[in-house]
Amino acid sequence: MAEAKESSQFIKDDGRVRLSHELSEGEKKATEKRKVKVLECLKSLNIACIEDKMPNIAMLGSGGGQRAMIALLGTLVDLKKQGLLDAVMYLCGVSGSTWCMSFLFKEKDWTEKVQDLEERLCETLSNPQCDIQKATATQAAEDELFSLTDDWASFFVYLALKQYDKTKLSEHKDTSTNGTNPYPIYASIEANQLDKAGENSPETWFEFTPHESGFPSLGAFVCTKDFGSKFKDGDLKEKREEKNICYLPGLWENALGSMEEIIQYLIGTDISVC
Repeated sequence: MAEAKESSQFIKDDGRVRLSHELSEGEKKATEKRKVKVLECLKSLNIACIEDKMPNIAMLGSGGGQRAMIALLGTLVDLKKQGLLDAVMYLCGVSGSTWCMSFLFKEKDWTEKVQDLEERLCETLSNPQCDIQKATATQAAEDELFSLTDDWASFFVYLALKQYDKTKLSEHKDTSTNGTNPYPIYASIEANQLDKAGENSPETWFEFTPHESGFPSLGAFVCTKDFGSKFKDGDLKEKREEKNICYLPGLWENALGSMEEIIQYLIGTDISVC
C-alpha cells in the first residue's frame, strides 16, 4: 500500500515549484528501467559491469539548425547498425538537435525503428514548402501572448521541419520511461542570465524533459505541463495551456538569446516562401 501511495504522489502535480538538486521522480523511474537495456547491450559488447557500477552514457547533440537535425539522426542510425544505441542512457541536445529528438520521441519505440524514421523524415523534408501564414495565424489564435519566439518557431523552425506538430512535450512521458529509449533532455539558454553570467556559466542553462523543466544550477523546476503558467512565491497562480512541440523548438533554437545573432541571420537569409 505504501508503494502505491508513493507512486500516486509522484504522478500528481501539486502546482508548486520544486526546489531541489535531486533528479525528478519521473527521471529516476525512467533511468531505472533503461538500465536493464543498457546492461544487456554492454554485455553483448563484452563489457562486463554490474548495475551499481555501470557507466551513465550520454549522447550530446550540437546546434546547427537543419544540418544538426540530420546529422544527429544519421549518427543514431549508425549507432543502431553498430549495436551501440542501446548503451545510451541519456540523449541530450540543443538547437537543431532538439528538432530531431522531438521528432523521434513521438514514437513509442523509436530506437527499434530509427532507420524507418530516417526515411520518413527525408520524405517530409523533401515536401514542398508549407503554408507558413496558416501556421503563424493558428499559433497567434491559440495564445494571447504572441512574441518573437512564436514568430521564430512558426517561421524558421516550421519551414525547416515542414510540419506543424501540435503534440506536447509532457505527452512524451511514456516514450521516455518505457526503458526502450534513452531519456531525453532538451537544453536552452536563458537570455537574461546570459548577459549577467556569461555564456559558459551553468546559470544560463534551462532544461526541458517530459517530466520537469527548470534551472539545474538553481535546483528550481516545475512540471513541464505547467511551463508557461504564472507562479508566485513558488505556487501556481495562473494555469495556461502547455505549449506544443512546434513552439518549443523556437526556445531550444537558442538564437533568441542574442539579438545580434537574430539580425545577422535575417540579413543573410532569403526568407521568401514559395
